[in-house]
Amino acid sequence: VYSVSELMRLAHTDVMFECDRPAAYRQVELRKAGDRATWEQRYRRRDGTEIWTLACCGPLRDGSGKIVGALGMFTDITERRALEQSQKASERRFREAFENAAVGIAHLDMNGRWTLINDKLCEMLGYSRPELMALPFREITHPADLAEDLEKTGRLMRGEIGIHTMEKRYLKKM
Repeated sequence: VYSVSELMRLAHTDVMFECDRPAAYRQVELRKAGDRATWEQRYRRRDGTEIWTLACCGPLRDGSGKIVGALGMFTDITERRALEQSQKASERRFREAFENAAVGIAHLDMNGRWTLINDKLCEMLGYSRPELMALPFREITHPADLAEDLEKTGRLMRGEIGIHTMEKRYLKKM
């Protein structure tokens, strides 16, 4: 951690990573032009680790309106950024597992419309993704299995059961 007196002797770019300085210089020029902005900015702690901030800066004017500097406020968003990165990684892992599964997988909304389908399901049923997304599951469920499927789906939607599984037949595209 830098002390206040140490920071007072440094330019804000002195505590930045080298690769971030060009963007910081552009922000300085925008402040000189009188623009205000909010952006995310990375800084380097004394020990070399990074800290992410939400920077809110605008021009600082004297009594006559002349720009004499910049007023900046910085909020530490390091934890939020780490959580966002973790969430993105989790979503990427989910998407990879979903898309590369050896079985057909689908998500449906409360009206029985597909919201997410994987390539394996499309391949199994013989439909392109846009074709399958346009069809309600009811239309491609074998008629002999439809009543049981609708009954179990209804119970699931009403919260009476936590999971709905069944072996059922689909009508494959000809």
